[in-house]
Amino acid sequence: FRHFLSRGLGLHAVDDGQREMDVWLAPMLRGSLLHDLYAQLMRRGRDAKRRVSKKADLQWFLERGRLALEGLRVEMPPPSDEVFEREQQELLGDLELFIGGEEDGEASRTPLGFEVSFGRPDDGVEPLATAAPIEISLGKGLTFRLAGRIDRIDQIGPDSFEIVKYKTRDYFEKDYEGVFGGGTKLQHALY
Repeated sequence: FRHFLSRGLGLHAVDDGQREMDVWLAPMLRGSLLHDLYAQLMRRGRDAKRRVSKKADLQWFLERGRLALEGLRVEMPPPSDEVFEREQQELLGDLELFIGGEEDGEASRTPLGFEVSFGRPDDGVEPLATAAPIEISLGKGLTFRLAGRIDRIDQIGPDSFEIVKYKTRDYFEKDYEGVFGGGTKLQHALY
């Protein structure tokens, strides 16, 4: 019903304040967790100057996922053990898909930066990060300051780079039609 209201009618359902008993991790929290785990894996490969692989990294990666979920379980208990087990299996399955995609991906691309922040305090993990915001001149003395975090930066040629945006929630192709999604998808253009 919520999907119909949102996607069919363009409305947001009124939240009744009750916790859903069959869901533990909210989509944004789950997405943030996946982003952090992806970055940990890719930094591991980058630091070792090699591509990630299932043979070398899968068990380590899955253990990182399990540890992160156990930490969240203490901070914010799931509604039941069954919900925890289901969501854990789904997340670990996503981690396995991710590492498989990286292993099978183009060998010519070199992943350089992961969760690269700009305009925010730098934690020192990413060499490409900067605490200073990006400033875009709008003319007539006006400046637009931009802060954010880039999911991933890959080098794809001697002087060519690609910004990668992970999509960890529902994907609806219609939402991404056109270069800027009807003026609603500006993130990739700004980056």
